[in-house]
Amino acid sequence: MKKCGSAVTVLLVLAVLSAGCGDNGPEKAEGVAGAFILSTDYTTGGFSVVDLESRSVVYEKSGTVGSDVDQAVLHDGLIYVINRMYADNVQVIDPRQGFATIYQVSTGSGSNPYDIEFVDGKAYVSRYGVPQILVMSPVPSLSVTSPVDISAYADSDGNPEAAYLAEKNGTVFIALQRWVTDKGWPWSITTDGSAVAVLNTETSKIAKVIPLPVSNPVEDFVENPSQDVFYLPCAGYNDRVGDGGVVAIDPVALTASLEITESVLGGNLFDISISEDAATLFAIVATRECGIWGASGCKMSVVSYDFPTGSTDVIFQADGFTISDLEVNNGEIWIANNDFQNPGIVIVNEATGDMTRISTALPPVKILFLTESAYPENITAGTQ
Repeated sequence: MKKCGSAVTVLLVLAVLSAGCGDNGPEKAEGVAGAFILSTDYTTGGFSVVDLESRSVVYEKSGTVGSDVDQAVLHDGLIYVINRMYADNVQVIDPRQGFATIYQVSTGSGSNPYDIEFVDGKAYVSRYGVPQILVMSPVPSLSVTSPVDISAYADSDGNPEAAYLAEKNGTVFIALQRWVTDKGWPWSITTDGSAVAVLNTETSKIAKVIPLPVSNPVEDFVENPSQDVFYLPCAGYNDRVGDGGVVAIDPVALTASLEITESVLGGNLFDISISEDAATLFAIVATRECGIWGASGCKMSVVSYDFPTGSTDVIFQADGFTISDLEVNNGEIWIANNDFQNPGIVIVNEATGDMTRISTALPPVKILFLTESAYPENITAGTQ
């Protein structure tokens, strides 16, 4: 599973963490030793490795992943990087082999892969440019098997724009953005709206399509284990505030409902994560100007939403379109600040609000926490 907040992520983190703090700040959470920071300036892609104990970058490498990257997933100690448009492949990196690439498998020219999920030794890959879910088996070498056709759930352009994935009890949930792309720019969302397709992995058939109350799911599913639901951040149109929000997906009843509106969160929604006690949701929101090409006044914020009271608070803010991801780990919020002039990770202590900044060579776009078993014991410090 992925985040309970991506990277990846918080689903992984929730499974292994317990909160704690010490005199020198939060202790290294049990089972988590480092963070893999995927980064790009959209010309060159790379990654940084942050050690949780020293709070420092211990390894960086540029030019080894695609320039259009936004997703990385940890599975069985290996990192699966989704190289998107023009690269069109899944790249498997082994941290225990010096973060070397051990496999790289094409998803098809122009397929624009978006996400990957794992069930019973198989990998399911959504492809934004192709109306099929690619099935790869066995993991980790990823030989391609028969795809699952989802063209029946498309809009007029013949493609439902499959984006993010989640897994629950052997079922794969597929976020379908459903943009109409054959009528020219700007694209519009189909009148039927966005949806989540439910894939039965035993039959390789879509069992149901769940309509979403608001459109444009823009980031990972996030699991709230206290309520046994997935949350899905939906932005609506990027130049409007109030037409999106956090959607709750019931993985048993297979229903969707609007949990928190953009109006409550105070901006156009781009990503979410959730605290380890499931009491607080964190969200990246932006002003309307961030969705208008060339407009001035764009600001992005990370806000907290308290489930018991419904109150919100701004915990971090930045000028421009410069916040790309947030994850929660051991009582801290990790924020990817992809400012091209000063790229890095901002870490905010949930309890005190204290901030720590770690600079990275390239603008960060995705934070993936690494368990101790996936983190090299003797990682060599340096930059390549």
